[in-house]
Amino acid sequence: MRLQEWIHRLEEGGGAKYVRWLATVIGFAMLVLVYNALCFRNFTSPETMDMAQLGRNIARGEGFTTHCIRPFSIGLTSAARADKSPLLKEGHRDISNPPVYPLVLAGLLAATPDAGNLLAVKGFGIHRPNLYIVLLNQVLFGLGALLVFRLALKWFDRPVAWMSAVLFLFTELYWRFTMSGLSTILLMDLMLVLVGLLSRFEQRAREAAPAKSVLLTALAIGAVLGLAMLTRYSLGWILVPVLLFVAVCGAQFRWRAAAVVFVAFVVITTPWIVRNVLASGLPFGTATYAVVEVTPAFAADTMARALEPSLSGLPGASWMLFVSVLHKGMGGVREIIVSDLPRLGGNWLWGFFLAGLLVRFQDVNLNRLRWFVVGVLLFLIPVQAFARTHLAAESPEINSENLLVLFSPLVLMFGVALFFVLFESLDMPSMAWRVSALTGFGVLISLPLALAFLPPRPQVNAAPYYPPRIQQIAAYLEPRELWMSDIPWAVAWYGERPCVWTTLNSTKAYFALNDFHKTVDGLYLSTRTCDAKFISNWWGGPERGWAELFLHTFVLRQVPRGFPLRHSPEGLSMLGELLLTDRDRWSEAPGK
Repeated sequence: MRLQEWIHRLEEGGGAKYVRWLATVIGFAMLVLVYNALCFRNFTSPETMDMAQLGRNIARGEGFTTHCIRPFSIGLTSAARADKSPLLKEGHRDISNPPVYPLVLAGLLAATPDAGNLLAVKGFGIHRPNLYIVLLNQVLFGLGALLVFRLALKWFDRPVAWMSAVLFLFTELYWRFTMSGLSTILLMDLMLVLVGLLSRFEQRAREAAPAKSVLLTALAIGAVLGLAMLTRYSLGWILVPVLLFVAVCGAQFRWRAAAVVFVAFVVITTPWIVRNVLASGLPFGTATYAVVEVTPAFAADTMARALEPSLSGLPGASWMLFVSVLHKGMGGVREIIVSDLPRLGGNWLWGFFLAGLLVRFQDVNLNRLRWFVVGVLLFLIPVQAFARTHLAAESPEINSENLLVLFSPLVLMFGVALFFVLFESLDMPSMAWRVSALTGFGVLISLPLALAFLPPRPQVNAAPYYPPRIQQIAAYLEPRELWMSDIPWAVAWYGERPCVWTTLNSTKAYFALNDFHKTVDGLYLSTRTCDAKFISNWWGGPERGWAELFLHTFVLRQVPRGFPLRHSPEGLSMLGELLLTDRDRWSEAPGK
């Protein structure tokens, strides 16, 4: 009898809920295994490798120090140092990245094995920590699906909640973000939490709930905003639409609540800003200058690679820079509206969201939240346009500067809600027809994910980020010696060696760093540079010194006179790379 009661409870009673959730978790885990088996590849995002090596340094007790060193960072920290010493100290403090995501990665890397980083699978070298970071992001992705379900269930009904969660999990764009190792999925979760808190705040304020309850919700809103900004600096601008929402929807609590949000945000963010000012003289370190990057004055990545980027002394420099930044922003806004917005969220639910703006919800809370989402998206378009750097050019869609995608789960939910409004108006002859129609809709929206499983699939070890190769090269130098490379993030992450980004030229800028800051013991230029366009990228610009070095080494087969690194362990043009050291180190390397 007890067995029959237990079975009945599982099938129809309260236990059925747990069975559904267990089946959902198992299904998600299987999807993770299949996707990783077919689509996993090592990291290709410079920012991911940069933050990962930061997290590893933190996990090893080295503090917020970096092995991926920007010349610009050297110049800023030297000028802000109390002793004004130009020497590059060991344990160089990072002033380019916000702290939250590296701290999350530090906890992960401290809890996972550190030995045997390379995992050979079907002849490919998979870097184990890469896999750990991807799995962490996929766990956060699953948490995001739960948040989507809970919000949709609160705002709409159970069918909308389940469809929203399923389509969220079957959106191929989000899976690519989990595979990138970027902080995007973490921020997506934070934005879902933020909007959930705003929903609760609006409802409590409208219903005249106790002041303590309303103000505690405002406190949580400010704290989440602070954490978001310390995960991605440009998200600090969201404070403006959030304060506006609180002021408009806060009823009799509006000014007190707005003050609480602002104070909580400031309390969370100020210690880190003060740390950056003390370390570099700037509130956000090198990121403070993001607005002037990829302008004619500082094209591509030239700002980060300059010891002292400056326009001072040039006639009309300030006006020229202002016009360049304005053109950058206007061009970026045009590109976002033409290209990014129509592909928001990686599926076609954006169209349902736009059409839904013509339908008024009976719930005041939903109407206000929907227009908040519209307002934030419009507000973030110029923010994203002006804050873009060379990272967006390297990967136009999967990059940390894609801010609009963070609110796409909310667009998805409102789009699904409109679909169900239209769907309920149809006269379906039977339940089978209803289920078939819903299934067909889900399959259509999820088609990009299904196509991702078909060949051709991405390479696991795409050049120039092949972990065994980078580890082999990095081992030529001792841990305290300094590499210079065009991929310093990869040398720092895979090779575990300090590496400075290549200076703007191989003459004046190179010798300024080598002579006054720290001796460069090895130079590694990967296919990222060696396969680039020679005339347009190198010969005609400020990097002509590197172009002359290429000509001597690849054509004349000799290192230019006066360049201090003259030894090549593998030949001057081996594999289309350039590898030079200060002496014969390959015979000294382990295993030789």
